[in-house]
Amino acid sequence: IEAIEYLPCQAPDRERRFPAIEQTMCLESMWFVLPDGRRFAGADALPHILARLRRWRRIAPALRLPGIRALTPFIYRWIARRRLRISALLVKKPPGSCDSPSSCSE
Repeated sequence: IEAIEYLPCQAPDRERRFPAIEQTMCLESMWFVLPDGRRFAGADALPHILARLRRWRRIAPALRLPGIRALTPFIYRWIARRRLRISALLVKKPPGSCDSPSSCSE
């Protein structure tokens, strides 16, 4: 499985590394950039991302089928609305980190 780097739109080097993805474009939808430079935004990025996630890679090819492909914008919007919770589940937290500021208080 290939590693996926999560890079927020606000990252200091995002604009330098991906100048073709303007700030407004970045804020409007997620982007997936392949090592060869191809870029996919929003629902078009979803199959590429899922194909690289162990638990989801089996359904990635189905998202490219014509009938199901029509549903990917709806799936994308569902994920986009829950993106903060989803990314919290996907990103490994360092030992001793807090889930929220209130959980850090003694």
